[in-house]
Amino acid sequence: MWHPWSQSHGYVRADGVDYEASWWEPVRKVDGVRAWASICYDQILPWVWMEGVVQDPQVVLLTNNEWWARGTGIPEIQRATAWAWARLIGAPVVEAENS
Repeated sequence: MWHPWSQSHGYVRADGVDYEASWWEPVRKVDGVRAWASICYDQILPWVWMEGVVQDPQVVLLTNNEWWARGTGIPEIQRATAWAWARLIGAPVVEAENS
């Protein structure tokens, strides 16, 4: 989980292993296509989507791990938000979900 107050890089696992936080998800070429990925919780954060908007991807990749939110409205809100932003970007979506 992300710990902005941490003295380390920002992400800390339960066993204390650190991961560096990344504030910019770049568009990457996949088989010649400009693809941009939005991962799980980030799909409901507007500033993350602004990164995608300014990079003008040809396709948006969505990955979700929603087992933890089963029985709540979170998966539907996340999906609706992600698909709305993708429509605003004007890019088709490829989605993979672990529910």
